[in-house]
Amino acid sequence: MLSTGPARGSAVARPQSQQIFAFVAEDGAFSFSSTDLLDLHKKTRVPTVLDWTIRDEKCDQAKENETTYACKDNRYCYNPDNGPGYRCNCSEGYEGNPYLPHDIDECEVDHPCNVTHTCQNLPGSYSCSCPCQLGMKVIAKKMAQAAVPYLAQSSNFLRLMLP
Repeated sequence: MLSTGPARGSAVARPQSQQIFAFVAEDGAFSFSSTDLLDLHKKTRVPTVLDWTIRDEKCDQAKENETTYACKDNRYCYNPDNGPGYRCNCSEGYEGNPYLPHDIDECEVDHPCNVTHTCQNLPGSYSCSCPCQLGMKVIAKKMAQAAVPYLAQSSNFLRLMLP
């Protein structure tokens, strides 16, 4: 169930008795009755189908109008197989609603860096860096224990370390 309210930062608020409620359901799957208002939290299950396709144009045509094109920053466009129009999808490193994508914090979610490195989340990506206080020998020892070849960098050279 969706509850509508004032826009974020708005000073206008509706009293509880004047709030507007809505929900999404497949056409014909729900018949409204005034008794439904007696228990707004009644758990009736209905199928929901969302079609986020933007009709009338394919990706190539839509890209020509920068004002109305929906698949801008951190999104990419594709043409669905089920009819006319185009859809957006989140670019790599982003998730959620493809029309309002959010950056994935890879450092929190996947912990992609080696234990000896510091992970920094970047927009749509991440970076692993070696703390300066760690010497090459410490890194080489930890990586050799993991039995994984890797590139180690010191201030003046790059070295391939093999276990």
